[in-house]
Amino acid sequence: MHAFVADARPDASERLVDELLASPRYGERWAQHWLDLVRYADSDGYRADFLRPASWRYRDWVVRSLNADKPYDRFVREQLAGDEIAPDDPEMLIGTSYLRNAIYEYNQRDVRGQSTLITDDITANAGEVFLQSDP
Repeated sequence: MHAFVADARPDASERLVDELLASPRYGERWAQHWLDLVRYADSDGYRADFLRPASWRYRDWVVRSLNADKPYDRFVREQLAGDEIAPDDPEMLIGTSYLRNAIYEYNQRDVRGQSTLITDDITANAGEVFLQSDP
């Protein structure tokens, strides 16, 4: 802040914005907002609440996507259909792990019922995140 205030160059604001956008912290900061929207968690939730040991890959994919300034339409497509767009690209497959963010209880007796809950949850979340517009 002190360096910016002391910078008398006419393009000081532009330089600061470029510096902030180039920082890896940019993606980390904005990824927090996105991950909250898609209900990302490192664990299954519910009563069993086991860790998802590979879930960090999706979190890091979101950070990389934001830091790479990936266009929003591509960011969305890769999460919803990356496995269909480029099935041999591991990065695209990681993006589709968005679809694995639902609460899961491994020891649920009603397997069919839980499958329905998971499908309903992901469908509702996708609608809220990708389809809802501002009022």
